[in-house]
Parts: sequence; C-alpha cells; structure tokens
Amino acid sequence: KHAFRLLIRTFCGHFAPMVLFLDDLQWADVSSLQMIDYLICDTENESSLMIIGAYRSDDVDENSLLHNKILALRDKSVTYNFHVTEVDFPLFDIDDVMATIKAIFLSVKEDDSRSLAELCLKRTLGNPYFVLEFL
Repeated sequence: KHAFRLLIRTFCGHFAPMVLFLDDLQWADVSSLQMIDYLICDTENESSLMIIGAYRSDDVDENSLLHNKILALRDKSVTYNFHVTEVDFPLFDIDDVMATIKAIFLSVKEDDSRSLAELCLKRTLGNPYFVLEFL
C-alpha cells in the first residue's frame, strides 16, 4: 500500500497534474476502495492528483461499499482539502436519442429519425454510451 502511494507521488511529481481514471467502481472491493482513500488523503503528496471514478449508479445502493466510501470521503474532504463531486448522466429518452441521430446524420428525415430512435432506445435502454455505439 505504501509502495503504491510512493509510486503515485513519483508520477505526480513528473507528470503534474496527474489524472487517475477508475472505471466500474460499482464492482470495487474493500481493498481497492481503501487504496483510493489512502491516495486521496496523502498529505505529503505536494503535486496535483485528480481521481475520477465512474460507476453505474443503478448498481450502487445505500448499503454498497462504494456508497459508504463516497460518504466517508465527503466527511474527510474538509480535513484533507479535496473535493468530491458527483455528476449524474441520466438515461436518454426518445427526444435525446432523436437529437443525437439528427446531430450525427444531418440529412435524416423526421419519420426515419423517430423509427431509428425507437429501435435505438429499445436496444440500448437509453444508456448514452450504448446509444452512441449503436449508432
């Protein structure tokens, strides 16, 4: 744990500001979440470090490890001088999908756009990433 912290400090010193992106945190185990906490609360790291964590909010409830870690980090944020910001990406509805289709396919007709949007919404369940991949 300490060795990883030193490694991150070294990287931060050479590549400042450093951004660490962690995906699928809804599946993170206790040790991984503790490591994030350990890195964020490193008062001896004088270089800039931003940790961005992504997770599926529908897989995280109030009893999950991740939810409790986020609450704990919020409590520590004042003491350790960092910020916890959450950005929610809601699912697309039919109008969002149609707007995306029109932005990608500039010459699409309204009727065709709606038909494609309905199919797209059915296949992707409105997940913005899957909508773009599907299109």
